[in-house]
Amino acid sequence: DFCLSRGLGDVYKRQPGQSTIFHTHRFAGGGVYVIEVAFTLELEGPAPVVVRAGQSFVESPQLRMAGFTEHD
Repeated sequence: DFCLSRGLGDVYKRQPGQSTIFHTHRFAGGGVYVIEVAFTLELEGPAPVVVRAGQSFVESPQLRMAGFTEHD
């Protein structure tokens, strides 16, 4: 299993357990749309957000976050 997600025109294939580093986006409009499985965003401040297949999440500018797929 893997997570397929789309962000700003790019498609990313993430293996189970794969993660991103904590980072920010300078401008509004960044986001993720999950095509298959689920992707969890750990946000600095708000509770984590699980984005499941068919759902999207718009990332706020300057909000520190990291994302990961679940382990098998």
